[in-house]
Amino acid sequence: MIYEIYTQKIDELLELTKKKKEDVFLFDFSIYRNEFENVFSFYQEALERKKNYGIVKNIFYFNNCTTINAVASKENDVYTVSMNMGTIVYLIQTFLETDNLLDINKHKAIIEFEKLLDTSIQNLMYQNVVHYTFYHELAHLIQNSDSLLTSLEEKVNNKSIFSLESHILELDADEFSALNIGAHLFDYADRILGDRFNLFHFEILITLFGSSIFLYLKMLQCDSVEIYLKEKSHPHSIIRFANIMFTLTRYCSNLLEYRGIFKSVSEKEIYLKILTFSDQLSDIVLKNTHCASNYLKIFNDNYDNINGYFEEVNKEKQNNKSLAVFKRNQIIKKTPPNNGYKI
Repeated sequence: MIYEIYTQKIDELLELTKKKKEDVFLFDFSIYRNEFENVFSFYQEALERKKNYGIVKNIFYFNNCTTINAVASKENDVYTVSMNMGTIVYLIQTFLETDNLLDINKHKAIIEFEKLLDTSIQNLMYQNVVHYTFYHELAHLIQNSDSLLTSLEEKVNNKSIFSLESHILELDADEFSALNIGAHLFDYADRILGDRFNLFHFEILITLFGSSIFLYLKMLQCDSVEIYLKEKSHPHSIIRFANIMFTLTRYCSNLLEYRGIFKSVSEKEIYLKILTFSDQLSDIVLKNTHCASNYLKIFNDNYDNINGYFEEVNKEKQNNKSLAVFKRNQIIKKTPPNNGYKI
C-alpha cells in the first residue's frame, strides 16, 4: 500500500514539474524496500503537517543518485524534498548493518542503557541522521528563498562560491533541524522511559544524537582540518557542528529545567562526551581515526575569529522574517501549549 502511494506521488511529481522518470528511484525491487517505505511514509506525512508554512503542494521522494546528499527545491509551487537513494543505503550499511559499532570495553554504560530501549543504539543513530537530513531540507522549503528555485543541496561543493546569505540559510536550517531533533529526543524518552527519564539517560541520548550528526557532517563535508570562515556555500563542519550543538543543548536545557529534572547543562562537558564517542566510532563509520580529536583545540585556537563570524551572522539574522527558525517560533507562539515542546 505504501509503495502504491509513493508511485502516486511520483506521478504527481512528473506531471507538475520538469523532473524526469529516470531521476526517480523506484524501490520496489530493492533489498531495503521496507526501510525505503518507512522513510517515505514518515516524511511525506511530516510534509503534509507543514501546510501552515505555506507548503501546500509537497512531495518527498528518492532520486537515483548513489552518493550521499539531499535536495530541497520548489517548482511550479510544488515543494519537494529529495534524498539520494545512496544516502539511505549508506546509512543502513554504516549504522544498522555494522555489528561491531559498540565496544563492550569502551561503551559498557551505553550497552547497558540499550537494554531499557525498544530498539538498538545503531537504529537510534541511523534514525537521527535521517531526521537531521530531512528537517534541514524542510527548513530550506520554509525559508522559501530564491535559491530554492535552483535547488539547495546538502553536500558541499568545494568549488562553490561564498555568500553570507548562503551561510545564513545553512546555519538557520541546521538550527531548525536541531530544534526538531531535540523534540524527537524528548518524545522518545517520554514514550520509552517515562518517569524514569533522568540526567544520566539524557546525557547518553544527546551523546548518541550529537555524535551521529557530527559523523554525518564529516561524511558530507570532506573539509580539511584547517578551518575556513567566509568561503564556499556551506560553513565549515566545525562551525556547523558548534551551531547545531549550541542550539540542541540550549533547547534541551530549557526543557529539562521546565520539567524540573535539573537546572543547567555543561555544554563543554557534553561536547567532550560527543567528540570522544565520535572519535571511538570514526574508524568504523568514516574509515579513519581521530576525526574529532582536534575539534576543541581548533575551535579554541580560532575562537575569536569564529566568534566574530557568528556575531556578523547573528546581526544579519536579526529580524529576518524569512528564516525557518523565526517562522517556527511565530507559529509556536500562536499554538496552545500541551507538553511543553513542539516538533
